[in-house]
Amino acid sequence: MPPSSPWRALADEHARARGLVFHIGHSTFGRVGHVASPVPFGLEEHARRPAPALGADSVDVMRSLLRYDDARIRALVREGVTISPETGSGAP
Repeated sequence: MPPSSPWRALADEHARARGLVFHIGHSTFGRVGHVASPVPFGLEEHARRPAPALGADSVDVMRSLLRYDDARIRALVREGVTISPETGSGAP
């Protein structure tokens, strides 16, 4: 029977033997265990890195994909719509 929770999966002998259990260092939580999907998708190895911190990519996405200028980004930060990773809440 497959494990019924992520915690059981991390300890599951079969999941470990298949290489599905791996650990990633996280700046806040330290070493965190993860369980990969047992079904491979595509030919490339999946990136095994922690999720970005809240707002870490926001300014880059607004600049590169949305083509927002700094004034518009500052306004969004000021209004609390998004945050800037440089200041946590201030303008870029």
